[in-house]
Amino acid sequence: MTERASRERGFDAGVQALVKPPMMFKILDHSTDAASLKPITDESKRLEANPKILAASAAGGYQ
Repeated sequence: MTERASRERGFDAGVQALVKPPMMFKILDHSTDAASLKPITDESKRLEANPKILAASAAGGYQ
């Protein structure tokens, strides 16, 4: 569906954002349930609770 057709049907045009904070992860053990990745995972979940945000993800360890 084109952007124009989406707007005619009442959908807003999507927006994408990429944030790359200056940090390094311990590659051998980066559990999403423990620091240092947990705060980032928690923030992704908080963002996805917003009805205006379709998806939020954090790709730790995949540089």
